[in-house]
Amino acid sequence: MDCLSKVPVGGVSAECRPVFELLDALGWFRLTDGEAWPPSRPWKPQTPRVKEIVEHLASAELRPALRAWYCRLDHVGPEHLSDQMREALGKLVGEKL
Repeated sequence: MDCLSKVPVGGVSAECRPVFELLDALGWFRLTDGEAWPPSRPWKPQTPRVKEIVEHLASAELRPALRAWYCRLDHVGPEHLSDQMREALGKLVGEKL
């Protein structure tokens, strides 16, 4: 799967759209639920909404799209997610993203 192939005008392929939308919601709920953390410690989801989103992102169904999303970020820069979150998701899925 490649997030850059068949990219619609909005910039995200249909295959990667669920990952994009979950990451967007994750960013919002991290802000509203007080999920901020100091850069000196690893990130772990704390609130129920954030935990649920992370579980969906780490699901076997979304794993190919999650891999493709991070492959795409390697080309355009990690402006959507912190390295800590990338590492945390990688640990949940058992691979480096």
